Amino acid sequence: MKHGKIIFFLVIIGLSLVLSLHYLYYKDSVEVFVTKSGPYIGANYPQKLGYDGTGITIAVIDTGIDYNHPDLFGLGPDGKVIGGYDFVDNDKTPFDTNGHGTEVAGIIAADGTISGMAPKAKLLAYRVSD
Repeated sequence: MKHGKIIFFLVIIGLSLVLSLHYLYYKDSVEVFVTKSGPYIGANYPQKLGYDGTGITIAVIDTGIDYNHPDLFGLGPDGKVIGGYDFVDNDKTPFDTNGHGTEVAGIIAADGTISGMAPKAKLLAYRVSD
């Protein structure tokens, strides 16, 4: 996450110049309430209409996916992540060491404690970045 903190810092500097901020409070960790945010933005609306991702495969081109995550369980034909490729390490295990790709995959297709937009969809993981 070292790059994330640098980018965050640069964004804050840019905003402070545009908005003429005089004071800024930085908190190193922020809590996100994923379990509560979905209904606020209508993320569960397609599921209420019967669309749950069944029969759909979605490619996540990001930092890979943590296919050991309980909401994204498994790599292979019987798992949530049915395939992919790691272009960073040039192998067939696109495991996420950053976290961003896993977060994106969860928003799309988590099916466990957290439910994504299409919880029954299958995923292809393509790791193209750290």
